[in-house]
Amino acid sequence: MIEYNITMVPVANDQLYATMRLYEQGVINAIAAIEMLKAYVLFHQLAFRNQDATN
Repeated sequence: MIEYNITMVPVANDQLYATMRLYEQGVINAIAAIEMLKAYVLFHQLAFRNQDATN
């Protein structure tokens, strides 16, 4: 496995969790959930994984 000092990863927002909740409660079906999730913009965060990343 390759180790990196800094990684950039997408972060889920509140809208993603709301969509999943609607799906799990049976309010929307899988097709509707997928369509709703396609419209969401993902935000990214930087993860500094060790001290070397900040030096």
